[in-house]
Amino acid sequence: MRDLASRKAVLLLCVLSASAFAQWAPLTYDADAAPADNPLKGFVPFTGEYDFPHSMEFDYVGMDDLMDGPDSFTFDDVLVPLLEDVASRGHQMVLRVFIDYPDERFALPGFLLTGPNAVETFTYTGDGGGMSPDYENERLVSAMEALIAALGAEFDGDPRIGFIELGLLGHWGEWHTYPDENLFPGVAVQDRVLATYDAAFDVTKLLVSQDVLGQDPLPTIAGRDIGFHDDDFANNSIDETGDEEDQFWQRIEANGLDELWDSHPIAGEIQPDYQDVIWDVPSGAPEDYETAVQTTHAAWLINHLAFEDNTWDAATTARAEEGARKTGYEFYIAETMLPDAAKGASVELGVRIENRGVAPFYYDWPFEVRFIGVDELVVAPDWRLTTVLSGEAPTEFVTTIDISDLSSGDYTVRLHVVNPLTGGKMLRFANAESQNEFGIRLGTVTINGGGEGEGEGPGCSAGQQPGGPAGGICLLTLALALSLASRRNV
Repeated sequence: MRDLASRKAVLLLCVLSASAFAQWAPLTYDADAAPADNPLKGFVPFTGEYDFPHSMEFDYVGMDDLMDGPDSFTFDDVLVPLLEDVASRGHQMVLRVFIDYPDERFALPGFLLTGPNAVETFTYTGDGGGMSPDYENERLVSAMEALIAALGAEFDGDPRIGFIELGLLGHWGEWHTYPDENLFPGVAVQDRVLATYDAAFDVTKLLVSQDVLGQDPLPTIAGRDIGFHDDDFANNSIDETGDEEDQFWQRIEANGLDELWDSHPIAGEIQPDYQDVIWDVPSGAPEDYETAVQTTHAAWLINHLAFEDNTWDAATTARAEEGARKTGYEFYIAETMLPDAAKGASVELGVRIENRGVAPFYYDWPFEVRFIGVDELVVAPDWRLTTVLSGEAPTEFVTTIDISDLSSGDYTVRLHVVNPLTGGKMLRFANAESQNEFGIRLGTVTINGGGEGEGEGPGCSAGQQPGGPAGGICLLTLALALSLASRRNV
């Protein structure tokens, strides 16, 4: 009885030994391995094909392209083909719906301009001139609410969409009608639009123009699942002098929203007047770009001139690419834990991930761990990338993986963050270790089979004798097992 109990204890503890004594090992940092076109960050052009690195494309869609009746929606006419076009290039879309685009188009659906309680319109001359609707008209407000709800029902969580800017109200959907501020709706209408978007979208991240923070009175912002976009970036983003009153970040701080970026995206557009000169030396932009990115935690920025119509030399282009890389997250796997050798039912695997960027990753894209060797094993640990926050200590993730179906042999272990968009950009880490379509290489594991040999127990492979590299662990395991077995049979 004592011999049988001793043997069972040895077998049990040796199964656990490979994982129990696994050590954390450092990996190598390499900033250049995390490219400017990592998904959901960097610079964003208007839709089209361009050479400058990017992972998203931006475009406006008119309200009249999306509905032709109070409960009749035409998403397949314009929006779906646009999403498919962007996705065909492996990119996610940033979308904004508009009604009033100055000096270009008035996109109020025709059914709102006729019949009882038709929406009144007003012409203006600022920003090149245009037409603004009566945003207080109940038919219009109800139509906006219906459209938002339908968009959420159809597209919330759609992998083709990276972010949605609320739009709808004001010039370009930027929540202002400057200088004709009397054309902008009151706080009640603003609150209805904000609340409807908040209710309609649970997965896809939303942003509202920072101009909403200049409204008086202010609509209800706190508690909304909505971030901000600043379309005057590097011009009126930060208060560098200490005496400004209407800079974006000064407004954020004044409203107690300076920690919002931890969970809600901050983004925007480099002020178009400065997109051509911001990368000059010295910069032609009014504000220091890097300071503005770090202060606001900008996740991404529309910067179309980087993609076309510039005459930059190679050095200027390189500075622009570095500017794109500085936005958003930068993930570095600082350490990994996996056994050199394993035998038995399972192994324990861990990573410690650090975010050296300025912002989090705002979606919990799934992780995959892949063992590649004689056989192949893919598992999906329940790890959340959104918990890896900027500027904090590395976040530790550990999981136990069943390897009982793997044949003996050497296996490369890779970690992959899966982009839910088919053909989408792969998220790459700021690590020197090799990365391919299966992810980043964490190391190798030797699997020694799953059966019980006559002279060795699981976890104690051939060669792991007292003088071998794992001999001390196996001897310690054996001693503990014998001690426990003896006590049980005294």
